Amino acid sequence: MYSTFDRVAYFITRSDAVGGAAVHVKDLALALDRDGIETCVLAGGDGMYLDILRNVGIRAISVPQLVRELNPWRDGQAVLALRHTLSDVKPTILSTHSSKAGIIGRVVAKSLGIPCLFTAHGWSFTDGVGRGRAAMYRRLERFAARAGDHIVAVSEYDYRLALRSGITSEGGISLVRNAMPDIEPSLRARPGESPPQLVMIGRFEEQKDQSALVSAMAGLKELGWKLGFVGDGPTLPRVMDQVSSAGLEDRVTFYGYRSNPSAVLAEAQIFVLTTKWEGLPRSIIEAMRAGLPVVASNVGGVGEMVDDGETGFLVPRGGDEVLRERLRVLIEDVALRERFGHAGRVRYEQRFSFTRMYRETRGVYELVLGRPLRARPAVLSARN
Repeated sequence: MYSTFDRVAYFITRSDAVGGAAVHVKDLALALDRDGIETCVLAGGDGMYLDILRNVGIRAISVPQLVRELNPWRDGQAVLALRHTLSDVKPTILSTHSSKAGIIGRVVAKSLGIPCLFTAHGWSFTDGVGRGRAAMYRRLERFAARAGDHIVAVSEYDYRLALRSGITSEGGISLVRNAMPDIEPSLRARPGESPPQLVMIGRFEEQKDQSALVSAMAGLKELGWKLGFVGDGPTLPRVMDQVSSAGLEDRVTFYGYRSNPSAVLAEAQIFVLTTKWEGLPRSIIEAMRAGLPVVASNVGGVGEMVDDGETGFLVPRGGDEVLRERLRVLIEDVALRERFGHAGRVRYEQRFSFTRMYRETRGVYELVLGRPLRARPAVLSARN
């Protein structure tokens, strides 16, 4: 017997860090709720992300047994805990995000007969990941794909990688590029101001490469600039030591974690993302939304976002000298910063609007269910 309305549950691995996937889930849950579709978010651990969700009115449930690292004992406990939680929540469909939650979530959902999909925010076997780890996750993703009903790739790069790697067939995966809600015009950046403030948003961990940016800036001391980092994480002390050793303490600011970095971006003139691997990073969308020129490592789906020489510069992963010279050009050329920033804002409006992403994502849910989502009766009545 079907209930009179649908409930979409989201499942993500970590609640102790708020990265792009976590914000993606929050934005979708809020949009569905506004349309009268009941939602809840399940997350591993008991971190600050759960409080962020609750503060905006989203039901958030901790699955404390789920940890990021592979741990057979804890993973077995997480399977049992998730089965219990899903049996209580009774979702119509489960949407999983991040590798660990995607694997466990799809297996548990299948055992309970719950339709389930997985959104790949960058595969764990992508270029830049260690060979042994990549091989292990490739095998796990092939297995998990057989348990799930559909996959969403947030970039064409990840879409093609899934097909090349034998994860699924074309009928089993959809491309829905990441997007973000717009900001108030007052939060648009002014890239023509000088001296320029550079900013990078990203968690301090293995994937991101803040160290490469510090090394590049250490070779540009003769120019006028400031640099800010938004984020926290385990590699932060090492990068802070590097800044100190390079004698850049008076030019580099560590802002820590910001749930909404729009105000920091509004005061910046250049956005930088040095990284080892990516799917379709939301931080670049935030930067283009603000009207900033972007300098980013050409990994994953970054090349689908940044038009090299038009909205910013693409640099090779680990190409420190190229990075330094591209930054030098933008620091010295005010007109180029303004031109790139304007073009990036136009690109955001044309390709990365949240309305488009939400419509396409909801369409995937309805594809999996084989019918439209049903809103709460009170919402349906209010619209009639």
